[in-house]
Amino acid sequence: MTTYGSIPGACHGPWCWTTTIAALEERGHCAIAIDLPSVPCASIVCTDDRVATAAWGRWAACERLLNAPVVELPGSQAPFLSRPADLAEALVELRGRL
Repeated sequence: MTTYGSIPGACHGPWCWTTTIAALEERGHCAIAIDLPSVPCASIVCTDDRVATAAWGRWAACERLLNAPVVELPGSQAPFLSRPADLAEALVELRGRL
């Protein structure tokens, strides 16, 4: 038996794991969804992302993350792979704004 811990992404809560947790438990595993309500939120918006557009990222930061600060980076998804130095700078900048 394995214990799985699931952390929801932006704009989601522990509820999004309900059916997956049930499926894991049906297979004999333990699963929990972790909520991090006291953790400050911020958003990195990739300006060239064609799936989650920059406009949507700004909207989500405002509406779903309760006006979380936003830093925009050029490029598409996965800046941790394509722009790690720029992402590090953005994270440092955001930390100063939280």
